[in-house]
Amino acid sequence: MSGSSINRTNWHPHALYYAYRAIFPGVRLLTRLLLAVRLIGGENLPRSGPVLVVANHLNYFDILLLLIFLPRPPIFLAKEEVTSTRFVGWVMRLSAVSLRRGQSDRRAIRRSLAVLDDGHVLLVFPEGTRSRRPGLLRGLPGVGLLARRSGAMLVTAAITGTEKLTLRSFFRLGLTLTIGSPVTLDELLPNGSQASAAEITEALMQRLAALLPPEYRGHYAAATRAGADRGAAVRQVKD
Repeated sequence: MSGSSINRTNWHPHALYYAYRAIFPGVRLLTRLLLAVRLIGGENLPRSGPVLVVANHLNYFDILLLLIFLPRPPIFLAKEEVTSTRFVGWVMRLSAVSLRRGQSDRRAIRRSLAVLDDGHVLLVFPEGTRSRRPGLLRGLPGVGLLARRSGAMLVTAAITGTEKLTLRSFFRLGLTLTIGSPVTLDELLPNGSQASAAEITEALMQRLAALLPPEYRGHYAAATRAGADRGAAVRQVKD
């Protein structure tokens, strides 16, 4: 699919790159100092080529945290309600593909694939909403569809601490952003290109859960624990 075939009236990735070069180094330093942000695995995000980033979602601040600390500027797949508000919507339209939730939004899928086809970073919150507390919700199959159809590198990004962030509790909270190692679809799943969207989403969510502390794993706690036990058994046999 050619990205040039997509109407980009509300999508301006170049403005985002300019902001990264001119503004974000200072913003990143200030945010790191004020909120005690710890970035783990920043080197894992590929520096070029299409990347689909899958992250958990606890607080609206997650968007800013990822925008500020990911080594490359992401384009977000964001719900239509966010992009239609007056000020925040204008900011988000610089860096977001608008999604109509609760229905099959083919336009959002086409635009998301165009972002990846043009070699950018697309960031998705597969839970579809904020969990508002530690504990992953079940992932929606749309992210698996994007992974299968795009052929992009797949990266998981785990956030902890932002559920505690309020206007009254802001300074030195100790937030963490952990970026996992990139994988291809066939590395994620055997014959991954033949897997269903739901199977791909499940594998990505389990990979995301493995980056999180146990109390943040929610719906995927049991599966992640079982996977760790299987891995430990295999290592013992090899030893």
